[in-house]
Amino acid sequence: MASQRLDRLLQQCTVRLRVGSAQGTGFFVAPGLILTCAHVVEGAVGEAGFRPVDVFWRERNQHYIADIEEFLADPNIDLALLRLTVDFPDHPCVYLDASLPQLDDRLYTFGYPEDNPDGDPVTSGYEGESFRDNSSFHKLKGGQFNYGSSGSPLLNRRTGKVCGIVNISRDTTTDLGGRAVVAREILWKFPELIDRQRQFHRHNLRWTITALNVRQFILWQTIGGAVGAGVGLGSLRAAIAPFAYMLPSVQFITNFWGAALLGAALTLGMALSEQIEQPLRKGVSIWAVGLGTAFFGIAHMLLAFSNGSFLTETPLVAPMGFVAGLGLSIALYDQPWIRIAQAEAGISQEPLTNTVHLGINRCWLRFGLAALAFAAIQGVFILVG
Repeated sequence: MASQRLDRLLQQCTVRLRVGSAQGTGFFVAPGLILTCAHVVEGAVGEAGFRPVDVFWRERNQHYIADIEEFLADPNIDLALLRLTVDFPDHPCVYLDASLPQLDDRLYTFGYPEDNPDGDPVTSGYEGESFRDNSSFHKLKGGQFNYGSSGSPLLNRRTGKVCGIVNISRDTTTDLGGRAVVAREILWKFPELIDRQRQFHRHNLRWTITALNVRQFILWQTIGGAVGAGVGLGSLRAAIAPFAYMLPSVQFITNFWGAALLGAALTLGMALSEQIEQPLRKGVSIWAVGLGTAFFGIAHMLLAFSNGSFLTETPLVAPMGFVAGLGLSIALYDQPWIRIAQAEAGISQEPLTNTVHLGINRCWLRFGLAALAFAAIQGVFILVG
């Protein structure tokens, strides 16, 4: 599953921090450089300077030592940067997103709470900026953040990047949520991270490719399914081509390529609807249904005109086109592959090819039934005509 790959990559970037008996979480933002909350490592701050911090890197199953490089004691920002005392130049690092999350964005985090020191995931939602005591915190809902979760990275499912860092829980006993510092604020406080991030992700494309696969999984699965609809419809129309002479309104779509063009029109409508409203929660949006239907109907009429069939001669051209488009659009509506968290299949390193192929094969029966229903409607008019 594409989203699971990105979740796994985030976990590989996350470490457990301990100072004495206190425990928290941090994550790599550059090679050897760990971001966390200042209060997580405040026990290492003394009059004589900073003491070393114990780092457990679950990915390598090893303990390391880190020194505090920067420490912002202001409780309204509460950030710290740690530097490992050993060099690991080629390990994964998160990709920070300077843009603010949108309301109700789904956020995934992985941290090391005290009740589960081996690591625990949390899913929450973004509620907006929290204007409280002049703080830089933003409000999260729907996730239970326990002691030790502070310093965990927040992965935005929509963008595929880390949009912030968990700072505090709103209630450790319930799933009320928490508060976080957004990545934009982090980059403003630590401007050197901008160049470090750019340099690292320019040469190490692992995060970029994984996140891109997730976005293409959303978009290309939808388009792949629409192409499958066109292929299925084309095949059925080709099969009934010998009977096309019985009704002038179906003569223009008796060949495979004509129907495939209609499928391409539906694909275009779906692609445009993806740009208008990304369907991350409940499937393809109403824009997809409307645009898919409209483009299918328009293509239906254009093909009719190009083959010499006009509305006055064949009044069923337009309504049948829109009926077919509506049926296929509804068939696409609320598909589980659109919901990242419940996606049913993964993709390989060649997402453009494999997701289109997957979309055609997984939905062949559904779209075949929709196309068959369309053919049956016209068959009824043939019989009664």
